[in-house]
Amino acid sequence: MRQKAKTRSPRGSVNLSPADRADAGSCLTVFDLPETLTRLGIEYDALPASAAEAKARSAKRYYTGKPCKHGHVAPRFASNWGCVTCLANRDRTKAGRKWMRAGVRKYAKTEKGRATRKRYEQSPKGKAMVRFLDAKRRAAKMQATPSWLCADQKNAIALLYTEAVSITDETGIAHEVDHIIPLINHSVCGLHVPWNLEVLTAEANRRKSNTFDDGWS
Repeated sequence: MRQKAKTRSPRGSVNLSPADRADAGSCLTVFDLPETLTRLGIEYDALPASAAEAKARSAKRYYTGKPCKHGHVAPRFASNWGCVTCLANRDRTKAGRKWMRAGVRKYAKTEKGRATRKRYEQSPKGKAMVRFLDAKRRAAKMQATPSWLCADQKNAIALLYTEAVSITDETGIAHEVDHIIPLINHSVCGLHVPWNLEVLTAEANRRKSNTFDDGWS
């Protein structure tokens, strides 16, 4: 018989049916601690009793009532049988973060990871981010990005790339973000800053190239 977690629902919490509590529990993120289940008024017993049952119910977690090897009596992940508390504690350490990054890189090399990345890069947000990162890398290589740019100014740069993708999708005409004063020019070199950027059609950007002439258009 499974052990019931001895927890008390917070005052004013909503009483959920067992089915609703199970559904809510399956939607929690990877980094949620077991206490989050209590704050939502979810009893551990509302979760599936095994990994097989969790997969059958399309739930992300299950609860056996037995402690893990580190003594945590907490839900476990149906995908890898790992303890939720152990994972949360591990991700707070330097070694845990290193392990997580290694896992992400390993997943990115798999067929499923490549397919996921391709879908993201083909989405409007992904297209904007790819262009933003490409320009950022080029600018950093040429040391054209000032170290004194604040977070708001960096966000303004990212928004310009998002705008270019949106206009392209709306009009069907390719638009790009151009440096008003080119990063490389025989007489002047601009910076990768918000006030030196503008959205142009790809054709106009190619025609302008790396020239700087107020009457070029």
